[in-house]
Amino acid sequence: MEINMNQKTKKKIKLLLLIMPFLILVFSIYYVPLFGWIYSITDYVPGKKLSNLHFIGLKSFMLITKDGGGFFNAFKNTLAYSSLALICTPLPMILAIMISQLRNSKLQRVIQTVTSFPNFISWVLLYSVVYMICSASDSALNTLLTSFGGDAYSMLGDRKHAYLIQTMLGLYKTMGYTAIIYLASISGISQDYYEAAELDGAGKWKRIVHITVPLLLPTFLVMFLLQVGNLLNNGFEQFWIFQTSFTQSKLEVIDTYTYRMGIQLGNYSYSTAVSVMKSVISVVLLFLTNGIAKKVRGESII
Repeated sequence: MEINMNQKTKKKIKLLLLIMPFLILVFSIYYVPLFGWIYSITDYVPGKKLSNLHFIGLKSFMLITKDGGGFFNAFKNTLAYSSLALICTPLPMILAIMISQLRNSKLQRVIQTVTSFPNFISWVLLYSVVYMICSASDSALNTLLTSFGGDAYSMLGDRKHAYLIQTMLGLYKTMGYTAIIYLASISGISQDYYEAAELDGAGKWKRIVHITVPLLLPTFLVMFLLQVGNLLNNGFEQFWIFQTSFTQSKLEVIDTYTYRMGIQLGNYSYSTAVSVMKSVISVVLLFLTNGIAKKVRGESII
């Protein structure tokens, strides 16, 4: 018995040592930088030691309501894009179900590859493609429109539909890759369920509704909670790259606003305060949504 306990202990130690490099990496990337939050309560000047910085308390946080509406515009845009992303959360699951229903395995792999490939394309390259196809004066779309007597159209300068355009670009880039998670869950569903339902006379649609979808709901719940946790963190690259003089007011999100205030304008303490507030709100929303999910479905991830 003692020998078995020693073997189990050694196995646990080996597993701990195996994941230790990854834990150190996560800690150094996500937790060590939190020390920088101290700059939100000091008048930070690059090059000065922390002990020489002037303590200003919550002054930087108070300035958030006095910046002429810049923060609230970024906050509104962030919520708008995140809300649209939440509405579109079921789409990767639907795509995965559609792919799983294909009989031809080769066609399944082709569609899965084609839909997940955009995730590995940089936003800079995607911007170039959008510009060449939909925005340049001699682009394919404008050439077609002008040949039929229409007006030239610039997707990058379309302020009216900026929310919709950026949401569609985000879906194009991530939906296929996210569907892989649901495909993995579908492959883990026992075929006995489907065979029993088929013997009872259930068609393909009923098998999807009564077997596939309910068994995918736990995975969907995790993905939804992660999306809620990132409600105020909808990315920097996409919105910074696609910003133009026409669409900046619609594409200014909290991440780009923080970068502009801190790096471009040198308001380091203020931009740090905005980041702190964003992180705190995100954590509160995550725990709130997790509590609601636990009460409604009895399942949670925390």
